[in-house]
Amino acid sequence: MAGRVAGKKAFVTGAAQGLGEAIARKLALEGASVFLTDVNEEKVRATAAALAADFPGQVHAAAQDVRDPARWEAVLTEAAAAMGGVTTVFEMPNTSPPTGTPEMLADKFERAKSARVDFGLYGLLAEDNIDQLEGLIAGGAAAFKCFMGNTTGNLPSPSTGAMLEGFEIIAKHGHRISLHAETASIMAWRQQKLMAAGRNAPLDHLAARPAVVAIEAVTRAAVLAEWTGARIHVLHISSADELRPLREAQLRGVDITGETCPCYLMLDS
Repeated sequence: MAGRVAGKKAFVTGAAQGLGEAIARKLALEGASVFLTDVNEEKVRATAAALAADFPGQVHAAAQDVRDPARWEAVLTEAAAAMGGVTTVFEMPNTSPPTGTPEMLADKFERAKSARVDFGLYGLLAEDNIDQLEGLIAGGAAAFKCFMGNTTGNLPSPSTGAMLEGFEIIAKHGHRISLHAETASIMAWRQQKLMAAGRNAPLDHLAARPAVVAIEAVTRAAVLAEWTGARIHVLHISSADELRPLREAQLRGVDITGETCPCYLMLDS
């Protein structure tokens, strides 16, 4: 750590338990300006102001850590985001229950009334809530998430027919659709074969999800977006192979963007 924190600001939590003071002393010896912080309203505001002096606010665009509705209010309004310099949070819809109806969206907005940071709520695009999309848009959904592959929250992936109709509805309003782009049928088939052969080790998980799973999904979503005029965004791109259908779609005029994660840039398995 020597020399790496000199002249920098350090924000240390946990002061009440004593651990914070120990860390703070170490940082101070290394030349950092230390701010000890506990999670309370006064400290939140002071820490946020200090961060704002040097850093732009961070945007957490895929908050999806809370499955229990009893904790939504605490998470949406807690000080953790502000304490870390995150000024905007977008929550994904694969909670339990999911954000698939106007009523569930309204419930989350109500729970987040005292939020300390800006926030947006994603609506769900699924097989069984196509008739709810207009209501979600009217209720204030910031964008939509479509899980083309089964994901946390036990949300069955929508059929291509449901995706097409959902794209048509959402495209009329200009909202963007974020995609968990994996082809569920390929994964299910390969997973079943692997499990039947007794292959259930961690790396066998990768064998059930070769790059073609994502390539096919990105290609299919791009065709639906081209047909409907929907605006789509491909999340957590995990291989360079997915960039080809994305780029080809862009060249055809499709409003499609994508993003990756640090783990996919640094790890090969």
